[in-house]
Amino acid sequence: MAARPGSALIETAEGILRAPAVADCPEVSTGKPAPIDGVTTDLTRPAVASDAARARRLGFGGKLCIHPAQVPEVNQAFAPDQTEIAWARRIVAAAAGLGGAGAGRVDGQMIDKPVIDRARRILSAATATATEEEAEGPEAADSPATAAELPLAGVTVVALEQAVAAPFATRQLADLGARVIKIERPGEGDFARGYDRTVLGQASYFVWLNRGKESVELDIKTDQGRAQLDAILARADVFVQNLAPGAADRAGSALPTCRRAIPA
Repeated sequence: MAARPGSALIETAEGILRAPAVADCPEVSTGKPAPIDGVTTDLTRPAVASDAARARRLGFGGKLCIHPAQVPEVNQAFAPDQTEIAWARRIVAAAAGLGGAGAGRVDGQMIDKPVIDRARRILSAATATATEEEAEGPEAADSPATAAELPLAGVTVVALEQAVAAPFATRQLADLGARVIKIERPGEGDFARGYDRTVLGQASYFVWLNRGKESVELDIKTDQGRAQLDAILARADVFVQNLAPGAADRAGSALPTCRRAIPA
């Protein structure tokens, strides 16, 4: 059986320094995209642009983002330049003339299926970048038409959540268009806010896990707080909680109570 291409996983400083060699390794590069760089916790444009440019020089094919504000700089850094686009067009044009032959030559370089696939990915990325630039405008990201196309548009989720598990789950719902209302304790809020201070004074985990949500402070240990929670739940479609075992019962937010609060 022929060996199948693998995906690169870089976990050490030495691995990062050797990223170009890893990306060019036949077991990785044959039919596979380059490795993806990790996150930059700084949200300022120069820092994101610098880190993304460095990642590309090291051989990475993309970069993870923790905030929507980072996306334009990362996209710009990894967008194909005119030299790459011209090369890709020559490769694809030559491939069209190969007929049934498995390989050919362009600019003195042998071209085969992995090279042709790479050229096609470059042209696809260039087309996507051009389309995004045409669509960009001051209200493009939040236009009603875009929001209405998301699969969970119109769904309201109430989340009595903290730490990582539930916030990660509801972030997926928010990304899919749901309105997520996050209930936090008065004063300190979700204790994940205090994990670190790396993103403009906020925890990187908290920023990453809670993008696209609304936040409300409620003391659900009081009668007034529970009444306010019930009023919010009455307009919700989904309720998510990851409190400690028994805490939802004590707060009056156990499943039977929620079923009474949320109309069928």
